[in-house]
Amino acid sequence: MKELRLRPQKKIPLTTQLDKDLKVDKNREELPTASRQQITETKQSVVAAEQTNSIARDERDNTLLQEEIEPSRQVVADEKTVPEKISVPEKISVPEIIKSPLFIKKKQLEKAKDKDKKDGGLPDEIKKTFRGGKPEETNSENLQYSMNSYQWTFERFIENWVVDIQKWWKAPLDYLTGEIPEGGSLWVQVHLSLSGKLLSYKVMQSDVTSEMELMAIQALVGSLKRPELPQSFYADELIINWRFIYPPLRPTLKMRR
Repeated sequence: MKELRLRPQKKIPLTTQLDKDLKVDKNREELPTASRQQITETKQSVVAAEQTNSIARDERDNTLLQEEIEPSRQVVADEKTVPEKISVPEKISVPEIIKSPLFIKKKQLEKAKDKDKKDGGLPDEIKKTFRGGKPEETNSENLQYSMNSYQWTFERFIENWVVDIQKWWKAPLDYLTGEIPEGGSLWVQVHLSLSGKLLSYKVMQSDVTSEMELMAIQALVGSLKRPELPQSFYADELIINWRFIYPPLRPTLKMRR
């Protein structure tokens, strides 16, 4: 078996190594000034380029970030947008309620009734035809009258007329059903010619319903086939005021169980 022996290293004298290092340092010192300046400028240009690229990257990143933020800001702004005020008209027009003629007539009669109470009830045109301050009675409790002249023989003329009115006068449904349980009356003025022909008629005062008025006028018109007035009647026409009276209805009797 062979023995391994280490080869002895060649020793370099210390002086020789120092001479080499000094030679290298001298070579470094001997670099021309122009080369050193060129190296410095090259380093500066590289640093400037890196700074420029860094600034460009920062600006690009800021631009992208701004583009991402803007839509979110718009959404927030839309959510916070206050709606415009709703314009409300100062006065709201309410459509007028259509009322039936009977309802309107009833309200008018109620107003007229209140007015008649304040004014004494009857127009002066009828009051001035009364004898003794009250109307004339007939053989019917529901009919009264007054005239513009009493200077003629009118008793039989009026009695026959009352009979004809009673034939035509019917009680209306609203009266029978107790719409006006306290009853009421109306005054109708009639103008007749000397031949007994109807010239005109007019409701002068009323505190009943329109249906009750209509039934009274129908009875009056149905009975207007009157004879000629007697020669003793001296006026140009006969003006007679008829009062139709609807008496109060009796309360219904309650049956005992």
